[in-house]
Amino acid sequence: MASMAMVKVGVRGNATAVTLPKDVLAASGIARGDMVRIEADADGLRIVRIDDAYARAMAAGQECFDRYPETLAELAR
Repeated sequence: MASMAMVKVGVRGNATAVTLPKDVLAASGIARGDMVRIEADADGLRIVRIDDAYARAMAAGQECFDRYPETLAELAR
């Protein structure tokens, strides 16, 4: 089910913000509290919901890279 809305880019604190209408969220499968990835290119923006399991795995990998950079560099040789 496709949904489209025209909204104004506004300000929230020190950030630029866009408010997403309920029907757009429902059509996209995105809910409040979900993690999303925002992709930008010459055509505009794309907002994609991130799978929690994938996000947790990527965070664990990043923690490993941050914690053991020398060890990983040695293993990569």
